[in-house]
Amino acid sequence: MTAPSRVLVTGAGGFTGRALCTSLQAREYDVYGLSQKQSSDADTSSCSIVVGNLLDRESLAQALQEIRPLQVVHRAARAFVGSDDSAVFYLTNVTDTCNQLDGARANSLERVVVASNASVYGVPHDARPWGESFVPMPVDHDAASSW
Repeated sequence: MTAPSRVLVTGAGGFTGRALCTSLQAREYDVYGLSQKQSSDADTSSCSIVVGNLLDRESLAQALQEIRPLQVVHRAARAFVGSDDSAVFYLTNVTDTCNQLDGARANSLERVVVASNASVYGVPHDARPWGESFVPMPVDHDAASSW
């Protein structure tokens, strides 16, 4: 029997991250979540939490060395919370993604999946399902920094 593939999920404490961890664990992946702090607030029982900060390259490198994942699913992001401070969105959503990609390259990960959200496509104009061929039309800093 082969060992399960080890996967790191950033944003494991968020809505999509929690669901992803549960789904991966059900498929017998060895799932780890990266979080800025150990928290009992979010239900992350489907993964082992490792504390690290994507904005701190040394912290991220230490977490990657500790976990030694083969794959990363990057879901960590600053979500829209009514803030007008655009710099916070770009610092978090762009810099942490760049740091994650650099960390993945430095650790020779097999695969990195960077997942965004539907807000990058703007306001829906009809009820049809959206696809990858749709042209992004972000309407706020949250959406633009997640694109």
